[in-house]
Amino acid sequence: MKRTFLLTLAGLAMAPALGQAEVLPLPLSGPAYTIANEAYAAYDRKDYDLAIAKAREALRQRSDITRLNRLIVLAQRDKERRDHPRQYPESRPSPGFGAAAQAFKAYDRDDFALAASSIRKAIAQAPRRMDYRMLLIESLQRQGQLVQADQATVQALQVFPDDDTLLMRREAIRRQLAAPLAIEGYRALQQNQLPLAVAQARKAVAWAPEIGANQQLLISALLASGDYRAAEQAADGALAQDDGEIAPWILRSYALDRQGKQDAAQADLQQALAIDGLLDSEVRDIRFFAADLALANGELAQALEQLEQVPEDANGEVARRRSAAQVTARQQRNGVKTAARFPVPALSCQESAFGLICDIWPGNQRDGGTDTAMQAYAALADKDAASAQALAREAIRRAPHNPAYRSLLVSALTDQKRLDDAIDAATEGLQANGDDARLLAQRGRLRQQTCNDSGARQDFTQALALGGLPSYEEASLCAAIGQRRTARERLQQARDAGELKDMKDLQVAYLSVQAGDDDAAHESFAKADAQTRLAPTATQDAAYNAMRVNDDKGAVAYFKRVIDAEKAGELQMPARQLFDTRRAVADVSRTWGLTSTTSYRGNTSTSGLSAAPSSGGSNDNGGRGGDSSNDSLQNSTEISWRPLGYRNARFVELYGRITDTLWSKNSDSDTGFDALQGALGVRAKPFSSLNVMAAVERTFPLGSSDVDGDWLLRLGYGSSIGTDLRVDTDSWWTSQLFAEAGHYVEDSRNYFNSEWQGGRSYAIGGAGSRWVTFPHVVAAFDYDSKMDSDTGSDGSTDYSSGTAAGIGLGNNVRYWFREDAYNAPRSYVDFSLQYRVKLSGDDRAKGVFARLTYSY
Repeated sequence: MKRTFLLTLAGLAMAPALGQAEVLPLPLSGPAYTIANEAYAAYDRKDYDLAIAKAREALRQRSDITRLNRLIVLAQRDKERRDHPRQYPESRPSPGFGAAAQAFKAYDRDDFALAASSIRKAIAQAPRRMDYRMLLIESLQRQGQLVQADQATVQALQVFPDDDTLLMRREAIRRQLAAPLAIEGYRALQQNQLPLAVAQARKAVAWAPEIGANQQLLISALLASGDYRAAEQAADGALAQDDGEIAPWILRSYALDRQGKQDAAQADLQQALAIDGLLDSEVRDIRFFAADLALANGELAQALEQLEQVPEDANGEVARRRSAAQVTARQQRNGVKTAARFPVPALSCQESAFGLICDIWPGNQRDGGTDTAMQAYAALADKDAASAQALAREAIRRAPHNPAYRSLLVSALTDQKRLDDAIDAATEGLQANGDDARLLAQRGRLRQQTCNDSGARQDFTQALALGGLPSYEEASLCAAIGQRRTARERLQQARDAGELKDMKDLQVAYLSVQAGDDDAAHESFAKADAQTRLAPTATQDAAYNAMRVNDDKGAVAYFKRVIDAEKAGELQMPARQLFDTRRAVADVSRTWGLTSTTSYRGNTSTSGLSAAPSSGGSNDNGGRGGDSSNDSLQNSTEISWRPLGYRNARFVELYGRITDTLWSKNSDSDTGFDALQGALGVRAKPFSSLNVMAAVERTFPLGSSDVDGDWLLRLGYGSSIGTDLRVDTDSWWTSQLFAEAGHYVEDSRNYFNSEWQGGRSYAIGGAGSRWVTFPHVVAAFDYDSKMDSDTGSDGSTDYSSGTAAGIGLGNNVRYWFREDAYNAPRSYVDFSLQYRVKLSGDDRAKGVFARLTYSY
């Protein structure tokens, strides 16, 4: 019998490269095997019709066993010869046919050892039968005897040189031989067993030099061993195989740099960039390598040039390298010696049935937790902080000494508002890996949020001492510990070094705010708003920043946008916060003011300065004498103008005032036109947070008054809590204090007035009402040097202390009005009634005191 063996080999040789499993023809089994055996048995009995029928049935069940077609052809041929013997002379069986038939039957029974030994006999008798040689190769492969299979393939190629089928089969076998060696070598590299890693990688390359992963493994193992010359030679071999792959160029670049061949190293990277058809990610990685190499050699400008051509990435690799370059530049300017290293390109491989699939990563940033950490970063970007937390913990488990994963975990916990857990995670990271400036800064900010100011300051100070942070981050930390001047210097250094160039304008704005550079922040807020309209919360921050740089118009515009956002439902604001925003609009936009106060006994309070005693005249008693009465009704009306605007509560006001005594119990005192006085002056409030006001004014007579004009110098101080309207509650504590000292220059007269009120304000009609009543305790003290042992026009002397102090109870009723959607109430009418008892000094400290104020 003579049966041919047909094999389906197309594509098998390239299967490992394509990630597909190599498929050898399956032996017959089950019903198809039984029927096929019956077909062969029938053929041996010369029952050709049955043999043909059985073979066709077996093919119907297993159409891939194409040798059954050959059996059908043979049965049909032999049947024809048997039925027509005269037409066909007697022929002898082909050499090796018997042994080959036995081999095929053994192969079908999975007896690959018998198949191999039998087919060797057939090959010895018929060496030029390709089907015999292929059966031998497959039988050896089935036994896992790959070295013998390779030898059988080589022997076959000696008979059939350049046969594509054999060449492809040899390549597939050798890749099978290389795969476990490469895997073993990579595992050894991961475990730092470098001699074993090098040895196994060399064997893998020897078997399959065309596999790039094997070449990368060998070069990386030699680099890890510090054998840079051997690594360069291995890279030469890889490039000889394929110079269109970027990995050998990059790895050889590192080997050359370690040998001091920096120019050649940079040239290799340029060669890699010149490869046609590179992906954007490949170009990015090559430029990262080039930047790392330039940094290692102190070529900072070259490093930054490479980074400028790389778009920002979510993992911050561009920013990290740029910051490293800027930190190095700053250290060099300060005379600090730096020793930057070109990080070893990290080899990352995945194992498969066909060997390794490898990548190299720039900056040696890849480790066991990289993939998980990347998923965590993505989850954090998607606002899925819980998933990010779980993934970050897994990344830490896989790579516990990577501080970046610790920082990632802290961020995930912070996003969940789990501040205490975030602080604990940062502390664990510092304990595990030692001091890390970024982690210290992160923990410090968390401690700030939990009111642990001393701990935050300690962390910030330690992070600054460690160094290595970008200038802009150092600026933020300096600002946090109160070093505003240093913070501004650091921020300017960052600006000059280009650290802020790729930042979003809004980020720059907040950095500038932290550093106390409000002018730069104002400019950045404006730029960010011009590019993309600011979110409501950022608009609110921009508004207060505009106030601080005296841009009243800009502040009002920002505040109005915040109010509009709240009305549209884009921003949730408590009622009190919304009212405070409207109050800010009213205060900042105010340029003119009018105040009119009518008082019965006592002083008035206008614009932060109490009413000064009238300048003296021929008929002015000034209330002299311990027994004289101060029962009088006075009015003071003032109009003011702020020529420079609000200026963050550091304004200047020009004002004019008319004062008159409307009625006096003392018949000797002037009233009406005889007591009419005027004043023109300027006052200034130099501090935003301290309510101190200084004024200089000129008083002069009006009408028929004969008072003497004079120059008056005034200094006042005021402090208040809860004096504004509240819309979020129906009652609140209130306290207000004002004090003023003054000096009449020409009259050489000094005075001091003060009053304190403390109590609880109540909204009449409930929260939100514009009517407010304020029952309170009052204490007052004043001094007038003119009343101190004054000598009258008749030569008599009044023995008075010049002081008066009293305490009592009172109540104010105030009505607020003149408001709109953007402005809180800008005007009010206030009536105050008090009764005081004298504590010391003159009798003017006791009695009833009343005041009616209209403020517009």
